[in-house]
Amino acid sequence: MIDGELFDNLEFVSNTISKSLYKGDKPWGDLQLIISGYFFQLPPINAPNPQIEFAFESVCWETTFDIQMELTHVYRQSDSQLIESLEGIQRGQVDRDNKNFKRLINDTTSVNDVSDEIDQETRFFPRIDDVRRVNQERFKSVGKEVVRFRAVVKVLRYGYIS
Repeated sequence: MIDGELFDNLEFVSNTISKSLYKGDKPWGDLQLIISGYFFQLPPINAPNPQIEFAFESVCWETTFDIQMELTHVYRQSDSQLIESLEGIQRGQVDRDNKNFKRLINDTTSVNDVSDEIDQETRFFPRIDDVRRVNQERFKSVGKEVVRFRAVVKVLRYGYIS
């Protein structure tokens, strides 16, 4: 995933190159883009501008595509209320009175509740900072020295990797 600012910058560079070579003035220098993904699955890493964190929040997003399609059918869940709750959580529009949302919250532990047990239930965190904090606490609670391994990847002839 790329952030909205990077998406806008890439469009600017592409358009600038196209103008200098072909004297054209179309979005992306008349390049054809096909972009797909589940944009709510993972946010861009270290987006410099939180106002345009996702690519679809970029200035050039709407002018980039002649056709936009959104797949809306959920295949992994069949409970319509649960689907509604999960989609609301993704968009930041949570109906706190929804029984499925209450069930999700009641089945999880507090952000501040980090126990010594290794196997815990699934927990939801609204911010990556909360996840990092809890993970750091969990690593420290193990009480062992951290060991780091360095991997080296060599590409050999014929496309084989060792």
